[in-house]
Amino acid sequence: MRPDWNSYSMKIAYAVSERNTCNRVFVGCVLVLEKCILTTGFNGSPAAQVSQASHFKDFV
Repeated sequence: MRPDWNSYSMKIAYAVSERNTCNRVFVGCVLVLEKCILTTGFNGSPAAQVSQASHFKDFV
């Protein structure tokens, strides 16, 4: 059975969240307009930046 569009988008958001660079919070985002995925995104450090996790490794 095919999933409805909301479930489908949430599954994609979950998969995208696995690309994050933060070890504490996993966030994925899918922007959809009229059943068409416009873009995806996830949380983490900007490109060419040191991961946030490395700043706090001494506090864990």
